[in-house]
Amino acid sequence: MRILLAAALVLGQDRPTPLEAIQKVEIGKNRELRVNGKPFFPLASWAQATRRFERLRALGFNSFCGGKAKEYCDAAKEAGGYAMPGFGEGVKGHPALLAYTQADEPDLGFDKNQPRTAPEAVVERYKKIRAADDTRPVFQNLTSAFMEAGPGSEKRTPADRQVYYGAVVEGADILGFDIYPIYGWNRDDRLDWVADGVRDLLRYAGPRRPVFAFIETSKGSRWIDYDRQKDVRPEHTRAEVWMSIIRGATGIAYFTHAWRPDFTEFRPDEEMQKELRRLNGQITRLAPAILADAARAKVSIVIEGGLAGEVLAKEHEGSIYLFANNLDMKRRAGKATVSVEGLKKGDRVEAIDEDRTIVAEDGRFSDEFGALAVHLYRIVR
Repeated sequence: MRILLAAALVLGQDRPTPLEAIQKVEIGKNRELRVNGKPFFPLASWAQATRRFERLRALGFNSFCGGKAKEYCDAAKEAGGYAMPGFGEGVKGHPALLAYTQADEPDLGFDKNQPRTAPEAVVERYKKIRAADDTRPVFQNLTSAFMEAGPGSEKRTPADRQVYYGAVVEGADILGFDIYPIYGWNRDDRLDWVADGVRDLLRYAGPRRPVFAFIETSKGSRWIDYDRQKDVRPEHTRAEVWMSIIRGATGIAYFTHAWRPDFTEFRPDEEMQKELRRLNGQITRLAPAILADAARAKVSIVIEGGLAGEVLAKEHEGSIYLFANNLDMKRRAGKATVSVEGLKKGDRVEAIDEDRTIVAEDGRFSDEFGALAVHLYRIVR
């Protein structure tokens, strides 16, 4: 009943403005996708029925990944979004075609020395796609087996990973990966695996390839007894999204499927849907800053008590934007000091979407960071 009510609420809202027809897709110098010359931050669904596209657009999704080429492209255009389907004939130049998607997780089984697909086959398939249509990039999603210290990483050596992943990434222009700490492992104390996955995949991606992070949105895994599964809460999803962006992801895809207690392609509850709509709207609004050049000023963050925290600093239209988080997995809170080169005493720091302003000291400002907190700031220079 809660899901039905949420659907009715979403569909009763104004339809989002359709995205502009795609004429050209490029990859920019900051690993960002650029559509018609402008930066674009994909917020994608995975393997959804096309009848759900309008609902997803109302939740702020702008891209639909997976599916058959013509069906997905036509449905995406009708819903006002973009498609990232498998390769198919008849869609070259389609106004909703953002990228092609290679077969999912070719590395599945790598930890057992039996990957689903050899790198050579992935690269060969990529070359065929590009030969047929070189106007769109090709996306490849991977498991988390490339991670240096993720679950199961001890089963293969760093040299093994370098041989396989160093080759397989040549089969894509855009890379993605999935690791679901709660959904897949029941570990709400290891949300930071997502951030570490972004960091590690960027090393294989090279200087140009964008990296997308797949993010969990509900429980319902088939690998864990349902009664033992922990809930995926909005604060978990929000933290995972922003730690991915802060580490360098330039696209997000949400995994919404569940197998327990029964199968569905879309399990986020009403509360999660509300957060997805808010979060996606925020990222879309801030995308030009997120994807902008790194700030020239040196920026750092220190949270009292030695808590882990990170900050991404970008410069856009005369302002410095700071995206900062509390990465402490023990859920501790603390006061943070954010140092910004050139900041003067009395300068105003806007806390974005929080209706408050912080007055800076020389070279720094302070703010409270609760458990898993994310704060976004703007400093006008």
